[in-house]
Amino acid sequence: MRILSKTALLLISLLSLSTLVMSEFAGTAAGVGIGVVDQVKKIGMPIIQQKLNDVQVGTIEFSGGSVQDLDLKFKFNNFDNIKVGFSGANNGVSVDAHDISGEITGKFAYKFLFIHTSGNFKVAMDNDAVKLTMAVPLTSQNINGRSVPAVDIKNFNLNIDSSKIHITLSGSILADIADAFVFIFKRLIIYEITKVVNKDVPDVAKSSINKILASTNGRETVYGNIMLDFTFPAQPKITDSNMDLFLNATLYDSSRGSYYIPAVAVADVQMLPATSNSVELSVSHYTADSLFAALQEMNLFKYHLDPAIAGKFASMLTTTFLDGLLPGIEAKYGKDLPVSVGFKSTSSPNALFQKNDFGVLLDLDLTFEVNNETAIVISFEDFSSTINVSLDKTNLKIQVEKCAIDQVQASQSKIGDFNVSEFKAFFNVASRAAIPFINNMLLENPFVLPDTFLGVVKIIDAQFQSFDNYLAVSVTPQIIA
Repeated sequence: MRILSKTALLLISLLSLSTLVMSEFAGTAAGVGIGVVDQVKKIGMPIIQQKLNDVQVGTIEFSGGSVQDLDLKFKFNNFDNIKVGFSGANNGVSVDAHDISGEITGKFAYKFLFIHTSGNFKVAMDNDAVKLTMAVPLTSQNINGRSVPAVDIKNFNLNIDSSKIHITLSGSILADIADAFVFIFKRLIIYEITKVVNKDVPDVAKSSINKILASTNGRETVYGNIMLDFTFPAQPKITDSNMDLFLNATLYDSSRGSYYIPAVAVADVQMLPATSNSVELSVSHYTADSLFAALQEMNLFKYHLDPAIAGKFASMLTTTFLDGLLPGIEAKYGKDLPVSVGFKSTSSPNALFQKNDFGVLLDLDLTFEVNNETAIVISFEDFSSTINVSLDKTNLKIQVEKCAIDQVQASQSKIGDFNVSEFKAFFNVASRAAIPFINNMLLENPFVLPDTFLGVVKIIDAQFQSFDNYLAVSVTPQIIA
């Protein structure tokens, strides 16, 4: 992660925004693989199954009789056997389930010739007797002015193969009457049942799923009080081979009641192709800067270091050692006295992404204290470093590779004049020795992410790579049903 000047940030950002080939107005773009969508069926299809079984068919009348009090009990035998695919025609996902069994029970009344009969019936369906196909377009819903993800359900078609059902009638019923009723059931009643199911289930299932999505209000906690706004600034684009999502992706401190919008416009973002089991995120400056703004508000760019917690590096935090960095500090306070250092970002950092170079603009104050007295405050503008970011289970780890300073000035000095050139030269050498300590501190205090997101998504792996104008994050999720 290299930090460049604000002028360079502005020029490179303007140039890169003018050269994107495929882009949308969003903070982050997400290419979703079909393998990820396939996992979602573990959550969506149980809802469909429940809604199938909740259908109230009512009384079905036919010539000579009726059936009533119908109880439907469909069962998806194995959710893994349900086939899903992208559907460009529907801007959504196609679903094809052929492994459905179950039973239907109810009461019947029937007049055959001059004989009146009534009783109970039970219809047993073979494992592959029922087939269901549907399309699930991905869209959005307006919740309090926010464009929250939503689904539609179209082309819903439940079909029961009458040659694969077995009807049992209770009571003393003549064989001729039983045969006549079974014939009517297979030819007429099954059709009437599926007609009601195909009419009622799409709306109630869609309503149930969208109610769950609406309850999120398009927000999810990602770290502490930091939340992610995952509303849609642009509608999803789905072809027969790709699913492209465009997210607001503002990160903010929820404890403050509203989120701070960084001074960077919501960006055009580069869409990345996903592999089958991945979500490929293209993170813009806007999203990164909103995260930095939230961390700044939470005072997470503030740290106090003193010899008591510095371990083997405590010897570096003395007036004698630091006299090379801060000439006059030993003369002012004496030899080998402990020195504490306060680190504080004076403004929210800004991100810059270039090929293999993750840049951050950071203004930083270092306050050196001896005997609880401020000896000097050193202010850095455009402090630069190079870092690696990785994910270990739920721990987001950051490691510094190198750092350097460009613009420096001093204030509140009690140790005499401050030589900028000498300070920069000494700091750039001494910082190499301090990096192992910094990395150890970062390892001991990682950003611990939630075990799951939205209660159902577990992150198995994440890889980070910087490109021109965006940070590519390849995420391997696991859906937990």
